[in-house]
Amino acid sequence: MKVLAIDPGTLSTGIIVASEKGLEDYIEVVSEELGREPEKLLDIIESHTPNLVVAPSGYGLPPIDLRSLDQTELATATLVREDDPGVGGLRYISYFLKRMKTMRMPVIGIPGVANLASVPNSRKINRIDLGTADKVALTVLAAMIHSNEDREVLRRSSFIVVELGAFTAAVAVKDGRIIDGIGGTLFPIGIISSGGWDGEMAVAIGRRIYKRDLFSGGLRDICGSIDIEIIRSKCPEGYERYLDDIAKTISMLQTSIKKDRWRGSIKIYMSGRGAVKAVIEDLWKYYEIDAEILRNYYRNGIKKPAEGAALYGLAWIGVKDRGILETLGIFDWKPLKLPL
Repeated sequence: MKVLAIDPGTLSTGIIVASEKGLEDYIEVVSEELGREPEKLLDIIESHTPNLVVAPSGYGLPPIDLRSLDQTELATATLVREDDPGVGGLRYISYFLKRMKTMRMPVIGIPGVANLASVPNSRKINRIDLGTADKVALTVLAAMIHSNEDREVLRRSSFIVVELGAFTAAVAVKDGRIIDGIGGTLFPIGIISSGGWDGEMAVAIGRRIYKRDLFSGGLRDICGSIDIEIIRSKCPEGYERYLDDIAKTISMLQTSIKKDRWRGSIKIYMSGRGAVKAVIEDLWKYYEIDAEILRNYYRNGIKKPAEGAALYGLAWIGVKDRGILETLGIFDWKPLKLPL
């Protein structure tokens, strides 16, 4: 059985093909290119003839065959208003979701953190972005590696997964279940995104805010680079803010895990462009946060959320242990409730 999984990224999109034999293929395409030529993604899928496709799921789609859903139900993946031009590099997602009904194989979604019943409703009040579907996929990867694919080990485990990409986001797992998350638009500054919006700043802008505005104001704009080593050496204030936000994000999620007198150790895994040795060392030096870089499952150079999405698909069809997904709480899915 062969799975093709798609990890949509702000800068690049990872397309991974895996089966019971292991890694079959990996393709990374500049997202802007897919935005201009969205048919290219369908051609890649057709050429690999997978038995299952794991869709780019944005803010979250149910873990079922999406071909049965209508466009209104699928719109929660992108949350783009009709009058919003969207983000050029990610427009192909809407195109894909409209065309997938023509595919011969099942196409399944990945929930976002806010979709999961394992996350208390109190943590969802006035919240949408507790972590997008690719952060859930990354958590699947971390769960597989942390537990050595043993669901019983996972049930006794608690850890935090931090993604340091265009957006900075994190997911908390307690006793094997996803129980909280902080999305890239909710709080911490990212390499490209400004992170959480100050309400007064939003008012001061004095115009309607569009999806593309979420993809600005980060270290790239402040420091003129997306290279963490350059930012660290030449943009000390921007780098200090970056570390501070990472530390605060981890502290907030540690609070969620420690609720109800949980006493075990909390492992912290980091992934993404910003997860480099210097950042790990500085988090320990300045904040006494002991973190490690999450390793790849198949091989170095593959986007880790793409690996997680492939493992999710393999577990969904039973090639990998489906109990890992059940333990994490992924199958207990709820539609996203919009506050307005």
